[in-house]
Amino acid sequence: MKSDFILVILILAAAGVSVGLLCYALAIRLYRFIFPGPGVRSFMTTRNQMKPLLRPFAEFFRSHRTEFVRKKTAEYRQAILTAGGFWNGLNAFEVLSAQFTFSIIGACGFLLLGILAELHPLLTIACMLSIGAGGYIYPSVALRSQAENRRLWFLRQLPSALDILRLGADAGLDFHSSVDYLVSIYLPGPVREELTVYRRDTALGKTSTEALTEIAERMNDPEVTSIFISLAQAMEMGTSMSDICQSTVRDLRKKRAFKAEEDAQRAAINISFPLLLLILPGIFIVLLGPVVKSLLTTLLTIQ
Repeated sequence: MKSDFILVILILAAAGVSVGLLCYALAIRLYRFIFPGPGVRSFMTTRNQMKPLLRPFAEFFRSHRTEFVRKKTAEYRQAILTAGGFWNGLNAFEVLSAQFTFSIIGACGFLLLGILAELHPLLTIACMLSIGAGGYIYPSVALRSQAENRRLWFLRQLPSALDILRLGADAGLDFHSSVDYLVSIYLPGPVREELTVYRRDTALGKTSTEALTEIAERMNDPEVTSIFISLAQAMEMGTSMSDICQSTVRDLRKKRAFKAEEDAQRAAINISFPLLLLILPGIFIVLLGPVVKSLLTTLLTIQ
């Protein structure tokens, strides 16, 4: 009886946590939609408190670079570059370490909880496996999500930035002066961050072509790559930067309009699943519940 009561409490607590996380995620989405803000870039500025916890597995992976480790760290290294940093400066080995560390801590924690609550062994093992799998998956999913969000934010900011570069070129500024002006006035975000890195790299001796190519490599997007390769080639060949920026902005905005139309057409399909699974059953219960109850009462009375 005691174990059943504790199990009910755990289920209710898990449901409460799930609802809380859902509300938090929806609130964050709404906030980012209303205020597409600067704020997610405090990476590398403070010491990450998780690093001591992740160090044992990270050192092990550094000294045992198997094919699995090389493949995963290369993938995470590119994602960290695209994301502009991850969890206050974790590197690729520490992200891989976080997967195993979170998985082991979660599974062992629920094992201890199952022993103390005297849960059924099969239930304990199933929950351990679920929590361990979730702990293993979460760091990589969070990293990929952050990289994808920053890439999309970069693409949203890029047309306006190219407009400013075009205006600078029309005003007689060279590309470096236009970039300096853009960085000084533009909104905080990935475009400003990447062009700040461009200024730093060119000040340290890299050519503009190399610096622009590295921006394309960091963002790891075919569209961004084609744009910055075109800018680099225009600088090498002496082509008008104003014409390149103008044609690029026009193409970007056409693609954005086409994508908005596609998303609008898919919205009806996306809404149909919640409508069928969540809204219509509730409506049927409200409408037919009293009828079914009265019908059952009548049948029981007749019998």
